[in-house]
Amino acid sequence: MRNYYIVDAFTAKPFAGNPAGVVLLDDDQSTCTPGETALTNASEERWMRDMAMEINQSETAFAVRRDDTDVYSIRYFTPDGSEVALCGHATLATAHVLYTLGHVPESLSITFHAKGGTLVCRKAEDGRICMMFPADVTREARIQEDGIAQDMIDHGFEGLGREDIVYIGRGLYDYMIVCETQNIVETIVPKNNVLEKLSRDHTIRGFIVTAPAEDKGTHGVDFVSRFFGPGVGIPEDPVTGSAHCTLGPYWGHIFKSDTLAGMQICPKRGGTVYIDTKHENAVEISGHAVLVATATLMHTTCNNTR
Repeated sequence: MRNYYIVDAFTAKPFAGNPAGVVLLDDDQSTCTPGETALTNASEERWMRDMAMEINQSETAFAVRRDDTDVYSIRYFTPDGSEVALCGHATLATAHVLYTLGHVPESLSITFHAKGGTLVCRKAEDGRICMMFPADVTREARIQEDGIAQDMIDHGFEGLGREDIVYIGRGLYDYMIVCETQNIVETIVPKNNVLEKLSRDHTIRGFIVTAPAEDKGTHGVDFVSRFFGPGVGIPEDPVTGSAHCTLGPYWGHIFKSDTLAGMQICPKRGGTVYIDTKHENAVEISGHAVLVATATLMHTTCNNTR
């Protein structure tokens, strides 16, 4: 019998932050050929895609423990069945489930092996879960020279013009647009059909829009952001942990600080991400999480799916 869990990540209260589905798999070798695991078996992969569409969260994480250690393999799928290589909030959610259910003592770190890299999570004294991610430093994408940047700025958003832009960068997965003011970030309207075509035509996961926070004293954050990923089935993500692998190095350089806080201001939910960039080629991202629901999966093999 398998259970799944709904966890609100990057928030200390329920019904905020970014919800993720979490499914913990037993590595049942009876259905696997030599060298396979529950995460790489083709039948299980079809089931995971279907289950992610059924659970219908922005990401659902599937994790399996490696040989009675505190090391897990993990994969992430979106509501349309697409796979993403790395997902911050679903990783945080999975670590929260493992700690909450007692699968891993809170004094120990958890290592996750994902397609996008190896992630190490630990639980801090204040209850936040800290995750170590590879840093993703952008290279500048000049509008005059980058056709994708041109289409993104000129056609991808209502309420965003070239005069509003401070910097455009391309990271490993995403484009990042830095705007002059928080108000621009708050009021732009994405044209999802344009962004989806750009994403699919050019292998772009998503589009980050960011600006300095207007009133740091009110919310205690340094910058704000939004994330749009219609090409992977996410029109707008409430909180995107992995995007802060890109945001952290940029704003750390601008503010000349290796400790930062960012608020993702998705109109419906949003949340706060804490960042530490003092690690070489890595970014530590942290936040709170709340376990909201658990349920039993009644159909746990591909044979029972469509």
